[in-house]
Amino acid sequence: MIDQKYIIYTKQKKIICDENYVIKKQLLSFYVRIFTIRKKIIGMLNKLHDLSISLKGDLYTDKKTRILYATDASAYREIPLAVARPKDNDDLKKLIIFANKHKTSLIPRTAGTSLAGQVVGNGIVVDISKYFTEILELNVEERWVRVQ
Repeated sequence: MIDQKYIIYTKQKKIICDENYVIKKQLLSFYVRIFTIRKKIIGMLNKLHDLSISLKGDLYTDKKTRILYATDASAYREIPLAVARPKDNDDLKKLIIFANKHKTSLIPRTAGTSLAGQVVGNGIVVDISKYFTEILELNVEERWVRVQ
C-alpha cells in the first residue's frame, strides 16, 4: 500500500507530510477555534453579569428564559444572548450603550405576536411589557393615545 502524501504550504515553507500529520494539524486547529469561542462566550457572560448588576430591571441569561424568548407567533426560532426587562428609561439607555459597545443587537419585544419573526434574534431581547405600562396622554376627540 502506498502512503498518501500531502503538501502543506505555509508562509515560510512547503511541508510534505503524511495523513497522520494532517489529521493532527486539523484537530489542533479545531481545538484552538473551540477555545477561542469558549473564551468569547465566558467574557460576554461576565459582561452581561456586570450589566445585570447596574440595571434596576431584570436581565436573564439562563437557558430556560432564553428558550422561551426564542420564538414568537412565526415559525422562526433563534435563541437570544440574553433577555432584559428594563424598569425605566435609564435601563434602556444602559442597554443601548452596552449593545453599542459590544457590537450586539437589541430586539424590542412585548407580546411576541409577530408572524414574520421580527422579535427573534441572537442579540438581547428587550421585553418592555412588564414595566412600561403607563398611559402618558389620551386624546379622546382625535382618538389617539400616547403610551410609555
